[in-house]
Amino acid sequence: MPRAITILSENFADWETALFNATARQYYGFCTQFATPGGLPVTSSGGMQVTPQLAL
Repeated sequence: MPRAITILSENFADWETALFNATARQYYGFCTQFATPGGLPVTSSGGMQVTPQLAL
């Protein structure tokens, strides 16, 4: 199964990553994961907090 890793930083644009990851997962069968610096939770510019699966 192909894998897509999205790297997120503090104040990332949640509306941009949501469309990419949903399409990759639902229509193309990708395993999608998120990574952040140090593997720490980050908060988007819209206030959504994400706890990543991977660390950089």
